[in-house]
Amino acid sequence: SEYVQIRAIHTQAGKECAQLLLETAADVVQFYRREFGFYPQPFLSIIPGGMVTPSGGFNFATSVMGIHGQERFHEKSAQFWRWITAHEIGHQYWGEYVLERDVPGWLWIGLGLYMDREYARSRGLGDSIHVGMMKRYTDGVAKGVDTTVDRPSEQLQEIDFDHNNIVIHGKGFSIISALELVLSPQVFRQAFQRAL
Repeated sequence: SEYVQIRAIHTQAGKECAQLLLETAADVVQFYRREFGFYPQPFLSIIPGGMVTPSGGFNFATSVMGIHGQERFHEKSAQFWRWITAHEIGHQYWGEYVLERDVPGWLWIGLGLYMDREYARSRGLGDSIHVGMMKRYTDGVAKGVDTTVDRPSEQLQEIDFDHNNIVIHGKGFSIISALELVLSPQVFRQAFQRAL
């Protein structure tokens, strides 16, 4: 079908945020369909996240994403809310459609970040969030943490630093960005499309 049904479930306090998320999600799905050829599901539901602070989001299941802190909408910029929407919808491709078990975490997160970076660039949202992702990784290196990307699960349980932000998001996106530079944006996009 050419239509994707999008809905945002919210609390009364989160209504203003949910409206922006809903409008953004419609724009993101349209952009991703144009850029990447398809959206993997006929619907998308946005639900409140479990955290009170506006600190990100998660994919609860295929076609269901949670966004944290909607009730505290004004603590973050519209740029943040638009980016996190694009970011979580990117995981509907890399992480839900292309299943997490088939792809290493840093790789599918990095590929999802590539998608939301393309959206951010197209909508003039700036690059501060993506530069910040890379900075988390370089700051981790400066602190001397072990940023090895592929580690056995028993080692992951012993990590005492923010592995998700420093390695999975920060280094994962840095690797994808370096690969794009080495291959050229055109060749990278061809490989990306083929993999997707």
